[in-house]
Amino acid sequence: MTEPSFVSPLADDPLAPPMALTIGESGFRAIIENASDIIARFNPLRQCTYINHRISHYLGCHRDALIGLTLKDERLPATLAIPLQQAIGRALALGREQHLELHATLGGAPRVFDTRCFPELNSDQQVTSILCMARDITEASQAKRLLTEENAVLEMIADSRQVNQIMYSICRMIESQLPRCMGAIMTLDEGGHTLSLAAGPSLPPAYAEQLEKLPIGPEVAACGAAAFWKRSIIVNDLTQSPLWESLGPLACQLGLRACWSTPIFTADHQLLGTLAIYYQEARSPSPVELRLIYRCSHIAAIALQRNLHEAQLYRLATQDGLTQLFNRRHFIDSAERHLNQARRYQRPVAVMMMDLDHFKAINDHYGHAVGDRVLSVFSRLCLRSLRTSDIVGRLGGEEFAALLPDTTLEDARIIAERLRQHVAQAELAHEGRAIRFHVSIGIALMNEQDNLDSMLARADRLLYQAKALGRNRICIPQEAVDGSDQQGELPLGLA
Repeated sequence: MTEPSFVSPLADDPLAPPMALTIGESGFRAIIENASDIIARFNPLRQCTYINHRISHYLGCHRDALIGLTLKDERLPATLAIPLQQAIGRALALGREQHLELHATLGGAPRVFDTRCFPELNSDQQVTSILCMARDITEASQAKRLLTEENAVLEMIADSRQVNQIMYSICRMIESQLPRCMGAIMTLDEGGHTLSLAAGPSLPPAYAEQLEKLPIGPEVAACGAAAFWKRSIIVNDLTQSPLWESLGPLACQLGLRACWSTPIFTADHQLLGTLAIYYQEARSPSPVELRLIYRCSHIAAIALQRNLHEAQLYRLATQDGLTQLFNRRHFIDSAERHLNQARRYQRPVAVMMMDLDHFKAINDHYGHAVGDRVLSVFSRLCLRSLRTSDIVGRLGGEEFAALLPDTTLEDARIIAERLRQHVAQAELAHEGRAIRFHVSIGIALMNEQDNLDSMLARADRLLYQAKALGRNRICIPQEAVDGSDQQGELPLGLA
């Protein structure tokens, strides 16, 4: 092997101070040989005439085996050999330094090299060789890419994008940092006993289906166990883990072998869900991989907590705090939108005004706390009796209203009677006594000149007529019964 000659730049410098330190050829050779960068020289035929020992760290062969070979002969990955060969060709032709970034998988790991090709000139200013220096910037490149991806996710959070879309992006961010892994994020269901898959873009579809409503328990896969114990669960081989008794056969059948799961918490350590990493080979995480998982779980926590706060704000703005039904303002806004839509498509719409009978007496006799319980029970009965398409809200006190889209008067009567019967059959236990209560209902149907206010006003008049006739009953327009212009009661629910 021909060793290169290196001359100290200070040796022949007439301006150097008398005590300047000079470095001989052997000193420069020692620096080059022990450099952390790959340093190589190529002749005009693009044959390697020198390369330092650092190359052995990446290729696993002695550097002597590469001397005299071209980039094609060295059997380097094409993502390295082709762009480097092109850069050397440009440096030879132009006589100028070439700078490029090379990406390749070496030793099973992705690598990024910041590479410079310097033309070396003789006394006639002719290019005699190309000196190449390649610096491994993999960690810096990954950190830069991670920061860019994190900023993109944080912008999505700031823009209030859909939470599942944000979870999807976080999984993709993890997968870009950890090649061959499959990211998955599960969120805590409302009851707090199960987890549901929020994002798992690379998981096999058949396995993803099994992650819907995953129970939380000490031995329910890595995610269920991580949520139960509230700590990270590392399973380096699913085939050897008792946590996969239920999901294991399917997971192994689909090629999954390792799973690392960590819980996602709010700032005050309340569980939000779990973040998991799957691999198709049995393996344990490195400290770098664990740090990345914790970092991504923190970002997921920010997004999930932001979503919770927005949901809470929405509930505060739209729901009645006691009954969880729509409050007056949101009911009117929603009802007007549906009414306009029904008018546009000429669809029937009915409204119901409802009032609990003798509610003041319940408050006075049993106290407001029991009265609040009565209102809560009634709201649940409304949700049970009405349809999912119906809009129901508390207008104030014991007064409620419902808008029934795409509903004829006959259908409205059936729905109202179902509600009246459910209320009449309900009992509220208090200090060994059963408290019973009833509801009176007035119904109005939309006509061509109607708006929401006029419909509610007509239904309200019928409601008070039902009360005047003895309560615990339903009143509808009299013309619906006998075709007259007078209002009257439907003979249902007589007290």
